[in-house]
Amino acid sequence: MRTALRVLAAFVLVSLLAAAVLVWRTFPKIRGTVHARGHAAAVRIETDSRGVPTIRASSIPDAIFGLGYVHARDRLWQMEFERRVGSGRLSEILGEGLISTDRFLRTVGFRRAAELTESHLSAEARGILDAYAAGVNAFLAEDSARPIEFRILRVTPEPWTRADTLVWGKMMAWDLAGNARGEIRRARFIEAVGPERAGELLPRAGSEPTRSPSSWHPPRRRVKAKSRC
Repeated sequence: MRTALRVLAAFVLVSLLAAAVLVWRTFPKIRGTVHARGHAAAVRIETDSRGVPTIRASSIPDAIFGLGYVHARDRLWQMEFERRVGSGRLSEILGEGLISTDRFLRTVGFRRAAELTESHLSAEARGILDAYAAGVNAFLAEDSARPIEFRILRVTPEPWTRADTLVWGKMMAWDLAGNARGEIRRARFIEAVGPERAGELLPRAGSEPTRSPSSWHPPRRRVKAKSRC
């Protein structure tokens, strides 16, 4: 009986140590010096007690490099998930149940739109995106820490690219285009009955902000004066 208890205790201890090591490996380094490629001069990243980083650099590209490094350090799984959403690659890691979702995302073509945008960027914009990607990839190369989701799903993040940054901008544009159907409907009305009649059916909002008049006012507090002796 004692031998069985000792074996069980040893097993529990080893399991706890393994779990502690696994959790510890998910935390990136926030202290010390990292020698990474991709920036021209030293980049200083300070993180306060609330986890808010401050990046100090001698040039904008180096500051953008630091931003990419910090984003990867603090939000790597969010970044991985978002680029997979925009690229229609969720089913690769989350199973066949998301194939239809991936098919929809690829049909709309957010990734294609991002790559098309990339081909029309100015040299300055490409330089900024390259500096950001270099910062992300520097973290991937220099720090082995990965969020727990990567361990559970057995995912190894691929190098970051310009299109990975741009694709989420396309997804945000889609998400914020809630009135797209209304605009299409308005355009069809204008084509059918003309702009004046369409304006009667679907009046545009005024240039001034809408205000709701209210007669309510906060009650005044009565303050009793204290007499002094």
